Amino acid sequence: MPERIKRVRRKRRSRSLPGVETLSDFRLHLSPARFGIYLGIAALAILLIVAFGTYGSKLYTNWNESHLLKRASAALQEKNFRAADRYARQVLDRHRDSLPAFYILAEATEKQNSEETVSWRAQIARLQPENIDSQLNLASAALRFGQIDLARKTLERVAPRAQDVATFHVVAGWLARAEGNIAEQEQQFSLAVKQDPKNDLYKFNLAAIQIRSADPEKSAQGRAILERLTQNPQFRGGTLRALLTDAVDRNDLQGADKFAQQLHMSADISFGDYLLCLNFYRKLDPKKFDAVLDKVKPVAAKNPNDLGMLMEWMNENGLSADVIK
Repeated sequence: MPERIKRVRRKRRSRSLPGVETLSDFRLHLSPARFGIYLGIAALAILLIVAFGTYGSKLYTNWNESHLLKRASAALQEKNFRAADRYARQVLDRHRDSLPAFYILAEATEKQNSEETVSWRAQIARLQPENIDSQLNLASAALRFGQIDLARKTLERVAPRAQDVATFHVVAGWLARAEGNIAEQEQQFSLAVKQDPKNDLYKFNLAAIQIRSADPEKSAQGRAILERLTQNPQFRGGTLRALLTDAVDRNDLQGADKFAQQLHMSADISFGDYLLCLNFYRKLDPKKFDAVLDKVKPVAAKNPNDLGMLMEWMNENGLSADVIK
């Protein structure tokens, strides 16, 4: 019988795709030095990719936060408080303890006379527990909106290291005033002047209390300081009011007339000042009273609040029949 021919299958050699070589094949074509260089470049590329993925987003976040803060600051300078508030809150969405954002929000809400400023000042004080100014700003904001307990606790916390700080005694004085302790208020204002004797605001605060003192020497001292401060445009209105009230209380008609005329001619006269002058002239000089009243009526007619104040004053002083004139 014819023999069967056995077919032997040969194993196929695996071939790489054209242009593609294994690492071992690639390595055979390179010197060890060049292979090391290529391997280092590949490792560096991988590291750069990882670094960009890790820190790239962080860099963008920081840039975006800085950009929002600049826009918020610009809006605050332009008195666009709504925009400043919006941009600052966007920063807090990304960075919940952003101190610059808290400052912008505190300033914006304070300028709008919003009680929310207390919460923002509290956040600043929390992040800066050792900063005396931050603590005093919180206490001052709390006093402004009637949060007496918060103001007291804040001042108690900072008191041991703020005795030589003039602004501490100013805020402590206003706290004493809110609590009805006028003697303590005077003492604190006196300490503020002692710490900063060139500050006219501190002198004004103290003199405005001293002029009402039962002690003749202290009252005269306060009066003299206020008369000097009438030369300062910043305090002219406030000093003239205090001096006029004091002169009327002491029945010093000549002095009261002088201060009333100065206040009446002052550039920063308020409607309340007009009423103060009316109250004095009604006692002193009916002719001047009628002249001032005729001048005040058209001023009051421009503002509903002022008109209401004038009508109330006239009713309280038996002039209700003249209200409709």
